[in-house]
Formats: sequence, C-alpha cells, structure tokens
Amino acid sequence: MTVQRVLEYDHFFCDSCRTYVYDEETGDSSINVSALTKVDDLSESWRCPICAAGKEKLRAVTLLDEYALLPDEAERSENMNVVAQPSEQSSQIF
Repeated sequence: MTVQRVLEYDHFFCDSCRTYVYDEETGDSSINVSALTKVDDLSESWRCPICAAGKEKLRAVTLLDEYALLPDEAERSENMNVVAQPSEQSSQIF
C-alpha cells in the first residue's frame, strides 16, 4: 500500500513552548493579527501568546489533515470485487 497526503496546511510552530501554532492564512484574532499576515510581516515586538518568545522562534511546519492508504496497482486489480464487511466486534459500542 502507498501512503499519500490528502490535505496539507502550512503553519508556524513555536519552538520555545512547543504549543502555539500560527497560521498565516487565518492570522490570530486573539492577539489582533489579521488574516493573511505573513510571519515576516509580524512586528518585531510580536510575542508568542503562550510563552512570550519572539517571532524568531516560529518554525515553518506542515500539518496534515489526514492520510489516505492507497492500494498499489497490483493490489487494486486483485481486490476489485472484494467488499469489506464490518466485524461483529467493530460494530459494538463501548
């Protein structure tokens, strides 16, 4: 099987507190940063709202929404007519 990224988003992760994530697309209304504000355009006085680190501590990362497991071409042709049935155990609610 092949693992493929389905959706990805670029964000910036605070390397100091390892908690805060900044998204340039949405900004951060809790600290009055408008949507579409690039990290480079944050003021020099900008501080992480969690740990007060400066913007130099923001590191670009890619957050993945989900992965898709795609069968390889040979597996796909072999299993064309196979339909997965839920097991008795998986249908129970815990």
